[in-house]
Amino acid sequence: MSTRVCAFALLVAVCAAGTIPHARAAGIPDFSGTWVSAPNRVEGRQFVDYIPGGWHRHVENVAAITEYRVVIEQSTDDLRLIFPRGDANFLTVPAFPLSGAPRSFVEDLGTRWRKTVTRASWDGRSLTVSAVRLADRWENATPGAVVPHDTDLASTHVLTLNAANDRLTMDTTVSDEKGNAQYRQVFHRLH
Repeated sequence: MSTRVCAFALLVAVCAAGTIPHARAAGIPDFSGTWVSAPNRVEGRQFVDYIPGGWHRHVENVAAITEYRVVIEQSTDDLRLIFPRGDANFLTVPAFPLSGAPRSFVEDLGTRWRKTVTRASWDGRSLTVSAVRLADRWENATPGAVVPHDTDLASTHVLTLNAANDRLTMDTTVSDEKGNAQYRQVFHRLH
């Protein structure tokens, strides 16, 4: 078998598997590090509230933080975006798979469970990460009964690095039964 035929057969097999493992690794931006926003650096604040207070309260709280820090942990397979207060922050999720395939996480929270489905997609120097969280209650549930989801929270963050890799722009969209919000933050790499 010729080298060309072998290379073609390998490419077909990899494509059939759904991903090209790390083939783009050299061209993928490195988002790793601690990122800090400039004071009052929240732009493009738009929101729709279905209930009093809704999402505008969240956006205004983010805008009021003098120094907003985000930590990004990136490996060849995953990216973790850690917001202030870490796992206690509703925007922090277990991980985003960089392969583009969705990944599910189920967490036992005692009186309820939470399922989170995450995914990511690349567009040049931009990475879009999204998460959908479903929470169900366990209390007073009849064994085997179907319990409707308690909340469905969707969040999307578009991360874009500048050419020098020292400025990160993050466009965030969040939505659930309370409404939705969109805002932009600009960060500088701390280390």
